Amino acid sequence: ADIVFLSMVQTTRDGFMDNPNRLNVAITRAKFQLVIIGDYEYFSNKSNSDDLKELAKNTYKQSK
Repeated sequence: ADIVFLSMVQTTRDGFMDNPNRLNVAITRAKFQLVIIGDYEYFSNKSNSDDLKELAKNTYKQSK
């Protein structure tokens, strides 16, 4: 897809994105732009997945 929107608004658990293979597929499908929507604080601090924490810390954070 040219543009991919990835909704990661679940903040009670990581869900299926804690699987490294699924996360890889989700973030590599955009040809031009990837937009991730989610709770930065949750994924950078409280997530059980090191991959999701790393993704959050290397992502542009937009203020509310």
